[in-house]
Amino acid sequence: MTNYNFLGELSVFILSLVLLFNVIGSSSRKGRAHRLFELNCLLLSASTLTNILSVLCIENWQILPHALCTGVTTLYFYLLMASPFVMAFYGYMFMSLRKRHFKTAMAFLFIPLALTYIIITLNIKTGWLFYYDPAAGYTRGPLKNITYIATAYYGAYLLYNVNRNKRMLSKRLIEVFILYPVVSLLVSLIQFFKSGWIMTGTSAMATILLLFITIQADIMDYDITSGLPTERHFLKIFRNYLRMDFNMCLIHIENYGELEENLDEATLNGIFLPFGKRLVNSFGHHVYLVGHDRYIVLSRQKDLIQNNLPALCRDLSSTVTSDGRLIKVEVKSAMLTIPQDAHTYNQAMIILNRLLAEGVRGNSQDILVCDSNLTDKMEREDAIYQILQQELYVDSVNYQVYYQPIFDVKNNKFKYCECLSRLFDEKLGNISPAEFVPIAEKKGLIEKLGNVAFEKICKFMSENPDAIPAVTVNFSVFQLMNPDIVENVMSVINKYKLDTSRIIIEITESIIIDNFEVIQEKMLKFSEKGIVFYLDDFGTGYSNFANVVNLPFRTIKIDRSSMLMMEESPKVCNFFTSLIKFFQDQGLKTVVEGVETDIQDEMVRATGADFIQGFRYQRPLPEKEVLQVFSAN
Repeated sequence: MTNYNFLGELSVFILSLVLLFNVIGSSSRKGRAHRLFELNCLLLSASTLTNILSVLCIENWQILPHALCTGVTTLYFYLLMASPFVMAFYGYMFMSLRKRHFKTAMAFLFIPLALTYIIITLNIKTGWLFYYDPAAGYTRGPLKNITYIATAYYGAYLLYNVNRNKRMLSKRLIEVFILYPVVSLLVSLIQFFKSGWIMTGTSAMATILLLFITIQADIMDYDITSGLPTERHFLKIFRNYLRMDFNMCLIHIENYGELEENLDEATLNGIFLPFGKRLVNSFGHHVYLVGHDRYIVLSRQKDLIQNNLPALCRDLSSTVTSDGRLIKVEVKSAMLTIPQDAHTYNQAMIILNRLLAEGVRGNSQDILVCDSNLTDKMEREDAIYQILQQELYVDSVNYQVYYQPIFDVKNNKFKYCECLSRLFDEKLGNISPAEFVPIAEKKGLIEKLGNVAFEKICKFMSENPDAIPAVTVNFSVFQLMNPDIVENVMSVINKYKLDTSRIIIEITESIIIDNFEVIQEKMLKFSEKGIVFYLDDFGTGYSNFANVVNLPFRTIKIDRSSMLMMEESPKVCNFFTSLIKFFQDQGLKTVVEGVETDIQDEMVRATGADFIQGFRYQRPLPEKEVLQVFSAN
């Protein structure tokens, strides 16, 4: 009689109970694949337990009823064959995203199971698998290896699915799924030659435990409160959606921070947990929580999102709490198509965030939809950003500084120049500052752009010491907020051996209003070094006369929009005439920008302005041409 050792199987049973407890409590939202994984763990525990009981029956067949022993062992075979079937089924559900051939797959899975179960059921009468001999006890039948064949079949089916869907799986998951049939084969060989070693649960336990650790660590990331899969989960499976056309919609709760400050956690959950459930009811399991204030919805049917989501968002926007309070929730949503509009998660989120930023705040009525105009615009922005990265250096030919002469009315000649950045590219041609400067600001290159421009200007002024008396240089708020701005500017001026009187810094009114104390401190330090200031764009809506008069400005530049208003109304013209006289009485000079016609020129001269700047006198010019203008001055 064979001596059986089931201590290892007993250890596996205890460990399987611990694993089952953890799996059942691992997620508050359980999809079909997760429930199959739970069933697999349950079958592992049950089959291991019945295996132990079956061995006890085999060892004690003389004192136990044969019907009991047959029943326990039969139940073991039922559970034994269910385990590889469920594992293969789980692998299919986990890996096969589209499930186009679901019925065929189920046929390949169920037919072997059904045949095996028929054999196990008939075994009570036929003894094909086992029977209890009155003299020898437990005896294996002629079909005793059917369980090994069925297990091998399901292992091969699992390997087939791994190979078919390997592009959708991480390397670790591929290795774990391959490990299951390999370990099962090894254990089967051991048991085939060492029939006394009870190791049925060992092979399954090794792989299921690895799957649990891998999946829980890398894939099954769910928000504990809502039960929704998180952004980390979505990042892992995003590449799956690149293989098909899918619509991705981002829902943003714009005032979530305000709600969080003013409402308790229970009230917040009472508002947003039902919303998450309604999203799942409408769009199935393709709903993700990406941060407290954002949801992602995926659907192959664009109409499904466009028809259902606005109503859900409208309901959320006016939520009545359990105590009768009306809570206003500002919701906005944007949608694109994968992979038509985006090929990476980051690219998709950039586009969706751009759509949300350009939409009306709190507008839950419409879904902002990505179109070709937006993607073309973003591609152009990316191209310009790449150009800026390549061209922002002092000797660049494609990033240049142009100089627009400023006309001195009293002396009837050009006195200064304003420095203006220009960007060129072989493919894109001339790129306007109105386009590349905002991109530089958004991408964090604006300070570098200003610093490179300033050094180009200093180099030009140093190489032409007697050509132009002085130039005005626009400084951005990013440059001026740098704690070392004074030292940095003076370092460049000293490098090119320039007199500080040849450099005039222009700053806009908006910079002063937003950062008055810091800018005042920097201006005073610059003034001590002999650098003077122009106030740029006066009249654009930020004016504060006390700041203008008290800060160390030498000249006030009146914006072109103000000049156009003067042209339309004599009263406005009289007002600016008085304003210019006021500045002059305070010892300040004035420049009027944007003069393009003879009529505008006459009008501006009549106001008593000291300087005029505009196309009427000269357009911005490259270095060689501006030198020619001043040499003929």
